[in-house]
Amino acid sequence: MYTLCLSVPEWTSRSGRCCFMKQQRRKWGYVMPFYLFLWTAGLVAHIAANGVSQDEFEEVVCSPGRIDTSRTNGRPIAIGVTAERRLLVCVYEHADEYTILPVTAFEPDEE
Repeated sequence: MYTLCLSVPEWTSRSGRCCFMKQQRRKWGYVMPFYLFLWTAGLVAHIAANGVSQDEFEEVVCSPGRIDTSRTNGRPIAIGVTAERRLLVCVYEHADEYTILPVTAFEPDEE
């Protein structure tokens, strides 16, 4: 299935241009979620200040170890490990079924 993402002036996809997206299948046969992430320069700078890249954020949200809900604001939280073995907490909102609005991301404090 292909989804055309339409650009909105203040929002762009990670590549900064309109793109086609395809659902992908993992080798085990189930459908991996595929989302359009809407990034602003401010969001990119915010998560970068926390030491998290766009790619890491997207990796965790698309393949989380756990999904929870924020106790403070009720937003969804994806918790997972990146390919570089970093545990991340990624907070986001759903604009629609296929579109993610990133909010913040960080490495949890070790307790």
